[in-house]
Amino acid sequence: MSLAAQSVLPDFDDNVADVVIYSRYSSIGQNDQSIDGQIDACMKYASQRGFRVVGQYIDRAISGTHADGRPEFQRMIRDSKKGAFKYVLVWKLDRFARNRYDSAIYKNELKKQGVKVLSVTEGIDAGNDSIILEAVLEAMAEEYSRQLSQNVRRGIRQNAEKHLTIGGYTPLGYRVENKRLVVDEKEAEIVRFVFRSYADGMTKTEIAKECNRRGWRTKTGRPFTVNSFAIMLKNPTYIGTYTFKDEITVEGAIPAIVDGATFEKVGAMLERNRRAPGRAKAKEEYQLQGKVFCGYCGAPMVGESGRGRRGATYHYYACATRKKAHTCQKKNEKKDFLEWYVVEQITTHILTDQRIHEIAAGVVAEYNRSFDAAGVRELERKIRAMDKEMDALVDALIRTTAAPAVAKINQRVELLAAQKEEAEVDLAKLKVASRITLSEEEIVAWLQQFVHGDPTDPVFRQRVIDIFVNSIYLYDDKMVMYFNIKDASQVSYIEMQEDLESLGGSDLNCSGVPTKVAEKDATPETLAAARVSAVSEDKIEHQTRWRCK
Repeated sequence: MSLAAQSVLPDFDDNVADVVIYSRYSSIGQNDQSIDGQIDACMKYASQRGFRVVGQYIDRAISGTHADGRPEFQRMIRDSKKGAFKYVLVWKLDRFARNRYDSAIYKNELKKQGVKVLSVTEGIDAGNDSIILEAVLEAMAEEYSRQLSQNVRRGIRQNAEKHLTIGGYTPLGYRVENKRLVVDEKEAEIVRFVFRSYADGMTKTEIAKECNRRGWRTKTGRPFTVNSFAIMLKNPTYIGTYTFKDEITVEGAIPAIVDGATFEKVGAMLERNRRAPGRAKAKEEYQLQGKVFCGYCGAPMVGESGRGRRGATYHYYACATRKKAHTCQKKNEKKDFLEWYVVEQITTHILTDQRIHEIAAGVVAEYNRSFDAAGVRELERKIRAMDKEMDALVDALIRTTAAPAVAKINQRVELLAAQKEEAEVDLAKLKVASRITLSEEEIVAWLQQFVHGDPTDPVFRQRVIDIFVNSIYLYDDKMVMYFNIKDASQVSYIEMQEDLESLGGSDLNCSGVPTKVAEKDATPETLAAARVSAVSEDKIEHQTRWRCK
């Protein structure tokens, strides 16, 4: 069965996804990837997939154990409501959140704004039970948010009420002194130039070129690009406004670098440019983005739009190698049909009654392992150990007069204090989670909603793809599909080729094949009968691979 569509004229592409990068470095972890390394990996990932990076959020020297303490993370969550980006790229998922309840709560917040989190080094979390459990927790995120103790944010809020910085990324033009932002005049000159130039009608490209010509660099020491200004030009810090989440906004609490009139003019121009006719077209949602790859070269299949000879608009998945280097011959695939077909196969052949009950049992067991009383006791033990070590350090400090020793002891005390605060936050959340029980019956009922859903509904399709699709490799005459039922680490191109070879070349011995349908009739309605009738059970148990030809 060829999924390739009729020839069209690819004379435009208005579906480039705007993305931001979130990176974090923890002073507590000993093996963290550097900020620059994280950003480089994310930039490469974005380039391969044709994404447009419009901003970066960087939390430095902050543990990821609880997200409330990461100011740049919180600013990213707030900015998601502005509709400026579609994906958040992270080096690894633990850069986004280290515990499941924070991950579920904040992914749910982003999902409300139509924003998804993509890891550039992991296709998905490890283990099918983990993936489905997190989806269940996302569904329960509102309940978790209501039940979590308000005290866990008390210390951070107290600092915010005093207009103190709470760590994280310092905006260009400022430095931190005594936990307060003060103007760095050398950098402030750059900020004033950027705002003034944009207000006077210069484009972001022109501004970036001029900044680089003058030898100026960003806060991270990099040359300026168009993307350097996406967040800067909207940041109210530059007019002296202190913000903390959606709870605290105080004008005049920070030294201003830009006057209010210029800031308002720039804001109005940004809004006008955003609504310019060339950008008014709605962006198409490519629901398999990041999970579908070319079977011939292994490159990602990326979104592409084209206009037919009669003016109709078509949407496709195109091989990134063919699109950029023209060295692969993979044909484009119809977007709507491919997405419908994948979801239809899952709801019909993967989510059987027997498998649903098996999945439910695994999810409940995973939840009990993650949130049982033993976890509470272990955290309490760690907190007591930290208290004991801090007491010993204080005693040593009293007896010590040597300056180098005093400095090292103080450094260790400060580190332990931060670790203890984070452990106490985690303990409060774990106690809440351990009081909430999940039953197999509840998980079964939750999974059955997918069996009876409508594959033509875009919202339903996206939920099914996010939860159950591992990876898909497309050829012109077949596809290899992997599902999150067993061994859920994303399947690489090399692994997929090894699977094909181990199972006899190109034949994966499906016990049924789709009905042949004419290409011109390739729609969800006419292809309702084009289904694989069954899949060999041993292949599902081995790694849930499935090829349809």
